[in-house]
Amino acid sequence: MVVSIVLVTAGTWMFGPVTPASAIVPPQSIVHAQPSPTRTSGVLRDSVTGEAIPNSCVVFSPVSSPGMTNYTEVDLAGYWSFETDEVGPFNLAFYTTANGDCSQPILPSPVPSWYINQPLDGTDEHVIVPPNGATAVPAGSSDVVACLGVDALPTSPCAPSTVALSGTVVTVGNTPLSDVCVIAIGAGGDIVLAISDASGRWSFSGFPPNFSVVLGLLPRFGPAGDPCNSGNGPPPPPAAGKLQPVFYNNIWLNLADPDLLDDPVSWALAHGATLITQPRTGLRVCLTAAAGTVVPRPTCAASAPIDPVLPATGTDVAPLLASGVLLTLLGVLALAIRPRRVRDSSGAVRSNTHRASTDRGHRRLRDR
Repeated sequence: MVVSIVLVTAGTWMFGPVTPASAIVPPQSIVHAQPSPTRTSGVLRDSVTGEAIPNSCVVFSPVSSPGMTNYTEVDLAGYWSFETDEVGPFNLAFYTTANGDCSQPILPSPVPSWYINQPLDGTDEHVIVPPNGATAVPAGSSDVVACLGVDALPTSPCAPSTVALSGTVVTVGNTPLSDVCVIAIGAGGDIVLAISDASGRWSFSGFPPNFSVVLGLLPRFGPAGDPCNSGNGPPPPPAAGKLQPVFYNNIWLNLADPDLLDDPVSWALAHGATLITQPRTGLRVCLTAAAGTVVPRPTCAASAPIDPVLPATGTDVAPLLASGVLLTLLGVLALAIRPRRVRDSSGAVRSNTHRASTDRGHRRLRDR
């Protein structure tokens, strides 16, 4: 039975029904399904040399909403990616700027273009519009290959990339190590990643001319199938008796040192790491469980050969991973690479702050 009562609260009369407790139904939350972010990725290279192009950028815009645009930077090895909630497809534009800030004026050389090899008019990425001949890319594509010509739009397929760095990682007894995270860190703050295969082999392709990097090698710290995924933040330093990370050439990489996380390139060079400034193949790296206090660090074999300097030849054996893993890896270094010009402190893709969300790993397009 439901009756009416009168309640007095602070001098105010309130009337209302009384419902038996057994009849009270708690409020129900309405849950709206959220779209899953989709990652789209590819490479941008010089049309003749196959090398990465410094200070290059990618604009992406939904075909259904050409007024919605955003951009992402191209990394040291020519790779790029972006994540969105939009279902696509997207129009893509490729160009360079003077300092790598993708919001700055578009340079005339290399000749900017829409995908695939269509003219790009204008110098302001905010207002560029795809021509009728542009080819849209489905959201989630992972094999987009584009190139730019120095003086004209390419009229032939993009030149294949060449191996810039390659080698093998082993442990005691020259036993190959798989799932080792090989990190190339550019002097300007760029980070790219390769993972060693079952034979311990790894490689990087497409570096621009006159590159300079230090190499860090970390034993697997993520779950099976995702060896370089530490979740949030850097991986814990390996325990005593476990394989220890190193910088090339045989310099202990101390993950517990905050100075390393603040500026890994300066830390590496100050501790004796090798700055690599030319294509090299056959680099051999040894990981052991020796404590970091052991100097010099032991080799994996008494007759270990000296790493030769060779021309870059061959094909990728452990291709660079796309930006999704790259963004995870930035967590490895605590998002602490020093800025390169306008690049954010993580070395990751620069946010277009007036139109992009603050989440570096997930950017939702917004109207300008």
